[in-house]
Amino acid sequence: MLQKVDLETGIFRILSEEKGPSQRELLDELIKYAEKIREDDLVLKIDKNTKGNLSKKLGILEKRGIIFHTRKKVDDRDQDAFSYFINKDLESFEVILEHLAKDIGNAFEFTISNRIDWKKLNTKDNKPKKVTRNVKCAYIESFIKSPYVKELIKSCRFKPVYEAYEKRDLQDYCGIYGFYEHASDLISSVRNPEEELGEDFLAECKIVGKGQELSNKFFSSL
Repeated sequence: MLQKVDLETGIFRILSEEKGPSQRELLDELIKYAEKIREDDLVLKIDKNTKGNLSKKLGILEKRGIIFHTRKKVDDRDQDAFSYFINKDLESFEVILEHLAKDIGNAFEFTISNRIDWKKLNTKDNKPKKVTRNVKCAYIESFIKSPYVKELIKSCRFKPVYEAYEKRDLQDYCGIYGFYEHASDLISSVRNPEEELGEDFLAECKIVGKGQELSNKFFSSL
């Protein structure tokens, strides 16, 4: 097995769907998420007995100003429950990006000189398990494509959000395609792409072969 993914990574991924789960619902979703990422040989240690750890972690993240809760009516119980969301501000976004990049990066890191990394080898042919740029970046991009980032762009505008992402120095264009999808959704309402989307993003689109597509979409919307 590869290095485990920590609880914060799972929490951020679930909350980025913007469904506002209660703590119980979040625990159920984290268990499902743990099963899903096992396909990439990643381990998230979570089960019904870790409710206390989850509650403590949520409290810490809320004190740090990264997440918040509101009250909502629970369908199957005659009472309210806390409903959790990620704060829609650039600082929270940057903290989450930095955490995901570090945690997922460590999980997929492989060096011949590190004895611990030998656990990440496929025992059949002594080759690293699925340790590819595409798999690593898929975890970053899934967050970038999330409803949370889409709503963050509505609140803070596209350019500042992309610039916050770019500051994290995520190599190999991790997330650029997710931002391209958001830009494509915005293009019909953009009068000046360079001003709204930013020159840096448009330049990166050209590098990965998406510049012309975005340009065609803009002109077809006029």
